[in-house]
Amino acid sequence: MQTVHEERDGGKTQLLIEDMSVNGWQGCPLVADGDQLITGTHRYIAAQALDIAVPTIQLDELYALAGLNMVALHETHGSPTINELAFVDFLSELPTAMIQEYGIDIG
Repeated sequence: MQTVHEERDGGKTQLLIEDMSVNGWQGCPLVADGDQLITGTHRYIAAQALDIAVPTIQLDELYALAGLNMVALHETHGSPTINELAFVDFLSELPTAMIQEYGIDIG
């Protein structure tokens, strides 16, 4: 898996390592688009450090769970890649509750 960005907060990662070493993986799976993680850089790094399996859900599965046609919406937004600003608008098509539950950063 590849992360969207580099680790930005080593302290956050260390706290996650400490928590995961006691409690294992907690919370929802990370969201991925193929082998590119969209969420959870720090959780991913912490899990990797502890050799804990990282649960993931594919982006197309999220859109399907929301009852949305990901392919059509992606085209509507100009088929943006993950590094383009329009990708945020594309992700914003997901229900707010789902965005919050899965930790998708659209801010």
